[in-house]
This record gives sequence, structure tokens and C-alpha cells, in this order.
Amino acid sequence: MANAFKIEKITSDIYLITEPYFREHANLFVMQGSPFDLLVDAGLGLCDLNKFLLSQGFSPKVTITHGHFDHIGGLSHFPADDIIVSEKLAANVRKRHLWGLDFLKPEYFDPKLTHEMMGKSPLEIGLDFAIRPPKAIPSQTSEIDVGKHLFYIISLPGHTDDSVVLYDQKNEILITGDMLYDGEIYADFPNSDKAAFKRSLHYLKTLDFTLVLPGHNSILNRAKAMRVIERWESLL
Repeated sequence: MANAFKIEKITSDIYLITEPYFREHANLFVMQGSPFDLLVDAGLGLCDLNKFLLSQGFSPKVTITHGHFDHIGGLSHFPADDIIVSEKLAANVRKRHLWGLDFLKPEYFDPKLTHEMMGKSPLEIGLDFAIRPPKAIPSQTSEIDVGKHLFYIISLPGHTDDSVVLYDQKNEILITGDMLYDGEIYADFPNSDKAAFKRSLHYLKTLDFTLVLPGHNSILNRAKAMRVIERWESLL
């Protein structure tokens, strides 16, 4: 498991977790807090993320920004009571055709690392997931309190119909999943909605934030995030 995860400290209590063996890996964020630490998104799930976080001294519960394979795969390693998601996402996780598996390609895996970790080549790795059905929270817009950070869960459909962002108004932090990141925009999944996506991007501009923790690629400040929003709006 040593090569399965990379951990990087972003602030005094925020950590970035990535899966370096997968070229298109998602950004997974851990907020150190109380009474538990909050993990946002769960990665591929080919290795045990929960076990890794526990070995690093975290006591995680996990929430998910949307129901694609690179964000939900690791749910299978967490107890149901430690999974916090919306009713919409809890339902979508049961629908394999909504997982975005067309984007799970053998060539996206690092052959050396996958063989070291699993004794298999990328071509031998099964692309099936054993996703544990998550426990749902009552509504799609709620909040998660981990002490220093109070995150509002805001439903912002577009990339998918279950997409949410987490907004810490006090600390001006926005965790966006694939609702916003500096890269190619994807709005052609079975449950994508381009008109809703554009409305959601417009809504993001109304929030007071200075730090964006996105689902992929580099962390963004407000100026960079606004440039990405403008670029994406022009493409929808």
C-alpha cells in the first residue's frame, strides 16, 4: 500500500490525498477536525484508503462530491455509518451506468506501480467495483461540522445530477469536485445537464471564497477559479 497513496499537507489542517498509480486520479481532501476528520471523495478503491488514513492517525468519515468511479470507488472500504451523502447520490451509486466507466482505461494506470501493489498489470486489473451502498443524509443540502470547518453541502447539478460542492463560508474554502477544476470540461454523461451546469457555475461566482480545492489538477485561488469559470461558461 506504500505506493497506493500520496499525502500532502495543504494548510495546517487540510491534506491532499492522491493515487499516483492512476494518471487521471482525483484529488481527495482530508479536513482534520473534531469529533472526526472529514474525507471528501474516496478515489478508485483498488487499495484500502480507510486503512491508509487510519495508519496516518486520522479518524475519517467520508462524503462524496458526485457519483463517478474515481470519486466513489473507495466507499467499499468504509463502514456505512461513516459515509455521509445525499439521497440523490446514494441512489445513483446503485446505478452502474452512471459511474463514468467509459473513462476508466488500462492505459491510465502506471504499469510499474500497479504491478508492485497488486501483482497485476493494468490489463489484468478488473474494472468492476464492489461499492457498499452508502447511508444517505435527509436532503441534498445540509452541513457537516468538524470544528474549525463548518461545510455547507450545496447541490449544484450540471457535471452530474448529483454533484455537490462543500462551502466553508467562515474560512472562505470551496471544495468543488468536478463541478470546477482547471482542465477540460465534461458535460456529456447520461446525467449531465449543460443548462444546469451553466447556472451552477454562475452561482459559484456569488460565493465568497479565496481557496478552491478541486476534484482534479491544481488547487486554485479565486482569480484562477474565476478564469476557469469564464472559460467553462463559454463552452456550455
